[in-house]
Amino acid sequence: MDVSVRKLTGLLLSALLLTASLPAFADGEAVFRKNCATCHANDGSGKTSFAARARIPDLRSKEVQSLTDEELYSSIARGTRHKAYPHAFEMRGMPKSEVDALVVYLRSIKK
Repeated sequence: MDVSVRKLTGLLLSALLLTASLPAFADGEAVFRKNCATCHANDGSGKTSFAARARIPDLRSKEVQSLTDEELYSSIARGTRHKAYPHAFEMRGMPKSEVDALVVYLRSIKK
């Protein structure tokens, strides 16, 4: 296979993968603003009046960002790692696709 054809194929595949992740990012931001921003702030910093009382973490922090995708998913969907306020969004009816979108979105807001 010609080198330029391989490069073009690689670029097209990269563009396709990037495009496929964009809806999840957009949906994740909307889901975050609807369900999470009240406590975690629009930027994920956790700087809200409620957060000061409940010790809400900065979602952009190294501590949160070092969690695996599965750990983030479990924390959001099932409330693991939450003592003061377990989310358990999965038990409240949030679809898996929205939790997945939140994980993608959280990765985009790291410091």
